[in-house]
Amino acid sequence: MTRRRLVPALAILVVAGGLTGCGVGAQSSPHEIDKADIPFGLAERGNSSTTLPSDAPYSYTIFLVSNAELRAVTRGSRTEPTPASRLNALTDGPTPAEADAGLSTLVGPDVTVERVHISDQGVATVELSGEGATQSAGNDRALAIAQLVYTATAIPGVERVRFEVDGKPSEVPRGDGTLTSRPVSRADYGLAAP
Repeated sequence: MTRRRLVPALAILVVAGGLTGCGVGAQSSPHEIDKADIPFGLAERGNSSTTLPSDAPYSYTIFLVSNAELRAVTRGSRTEPTPASRLNALTDGPTPAEADAGLSTLVGPDVTVERVHISDQGVATVELSGEGATQSAGNDRALAIAQLVYTATAIPGVERVRFEVDGKPSEVPRGDGTLTSRPVSRADYGLAAP
């Protein structure tokens, strides 16, 4: 067999072997899967939600809270969302359908994202205002900051987030409870990860 014919033949063997190795057999029609056969508890709780009006040409992701864990939610918008509007969507809280699904927000309505500046190095500087921007108790505050960090880093080009209050660097809690005024990333909030 020539090399030209050998490569496609090997590719077919690898694909066929991969399908049989994963336990998925060929089926002639769709069929219902018993909930007990769905792994990782995926049938019990959704990992994400989608709220898209039919006439919304733009979509973006925010992160809400369910049982002290973050959940990705896709929202729709009739206008292109700015970084600040994406983050301010957290203060608006869940839609009625999202609330019915057990989602909430820990970023209070008294917090406002005044502006977001994204540097060439992938750092979003988020300027907050409002009493709740600097006040919140322990784990709830860290989870609220995690909501902001995950939502900001869902924006293309953003890898880390620095927070300011009234134009001055602000300390924020990491997932482990330590405070920092340095830029934080999703890795700082691993326990709350979706």
